Amino acid sequence: MLPATERFALGDQWRRAAYSVVLTITEGASRRGPKESRRYLDMARSSLHEIEAILALVEALGYLEAVQLAPIKATRDECAKTVYGLLRKMSAAHTP
Repeated sequence: MLPATERFALGDQWRRAAYSVVLTITEGASRRGPKESRRYLDMARSSLHEIEAILALVEALGYLEAVQLAPIKATRDECAKTVYGLLRKMSAAHTP
């Protein structure tokens, strides 16, 4: 758990980035055309990078131990693999 001083700052940013991944992918899936859908996947990828930076910061500041962050990092990594896979698949499908 983050310290009380960070729950409404860093914690809120972390939460918004996590929500952004799911909501951006969902919004992109409803768009017409691969170019626009890809743009949304790129935004989701950016949010995943933001989460990665937040996790590194949380660990560096000593708010959570590496062992506590391990399952969160694993979930983030799995989400990133999925997004990267979708981006690769879209690129391969639309490369002449």
